[in-house]
Amino acid sequence: MTDKKSFTDWVTDNAIAADSLDPRAPLDDLEPLGEVVGDARVVALGESAHYVWEFYLLRHHLLRSLLLVKTDDDRLTTSWAHQRQGWR
Repeated sequence: MTDKKSFTDWVTDNAIAADSLDPRAPLDDLEPLGEVVGDARVVALGESAHYVWEFYLLRHHLLRSLLLVKTDDDRLTTSWAHQRQGWR
């Protein structure tokens, strides 16, 4: 990949869309993420801006998906965004 067009093509071919940002939404939209993560023990999630509510919601959805798929333990799904819903 040496030009913007090839990067755009790669993103188009490999993007995984979340159907919802609702922390309680079904997780089947992120099922392909399990294949991408594979057997990784550590997954880093970044954000391009701080204090953007939608990033917190998406991160909660991603973490919930990863934790339930990888650990089968829904006790681990509490997030800062979920606890602070009244903050926004």
